[in-house]
Amino acid sequence: MNLKKLRRKLIKQAKRERRKGNMSRDEFLKVVAVADDPAALAELNTRVEEEVYATRYSGVTVGGFFSNLWDWFVANWPKILNIVLTIAPMFLMEPKDEDS
Repeated sequence: MNLKKLRRKLIKQAKRERRKGNMSRDEFLKVVAVADDPAALAELNTRVEEEVYATRYSGVTVGGFFSNLWDWFVANWPKILNIVLTIAPMFLMEPKDEDS
């Protein structure tokens, strides 16, 4: 998936889940931090395609592919969120000046 598109979808779904009360503020901030970090977003994209890709085309008809893409993202949100929260510490806890 295009990284810009993934970032938009990630933040949009996180806002939606936060408003519903299904997500804590801390989780929401981690999701936004991953969405704002290009390296973390690329890692998320790789992991989503590897771990969730199998269900991407299940139930998607050719004519309704784009309308079902958002439904797929929402349906797989718990797994995507789990991946985000798994990779967030790796990218958020690294010191910025390792070479100093």
